[in-house]
Amino acid sequence: MINQQRAWLFAEQLQHRMPEIENLQLLTVDGLAMRGSCLRQDEDKLSALSALLYSGAQQLAECLQEESPKGLIVCIGVSAYVIAQLGDELVLGLQVPADLGHPQFLQTVCQLIGEYEQSSPLIH
Repeated sequence: MINQQRAWLFAEQLQHRMPEIENLQLLTVDGLAMRGSCLRQDEDKLSALSALLYSGAQQLAECLQEESPKGLIVCIGVSAYVIAQLGDELVLGLQVPADLGHPQFLQTVCQLIGEYEQSSPLIH
């Protein structure tokens, strides 16, 4: 079962450690929005886009006969949209400036997720 308080605390800590994050959304792997840090209209957009990216990443991994991807980056216009999986049940959707839409940014996010999950599990 998802520990929503710990998941949101992680999201707040991530946003504090990485202030360049413009918008943030937590979703279940089924695409259900849990909580976001953006305005309502942006929250709906980021939720839908994050769910779409996660679904696409899953299909891409399946096509390549690989395990579930840890994340995905798509750059569109002035923004980059980043998704990263939190455990087996959550997806983190981020909107950042396009110049941060590179593998090192995703790797940093994934490392922070790993550190947090070791110290404070998001699933119980």
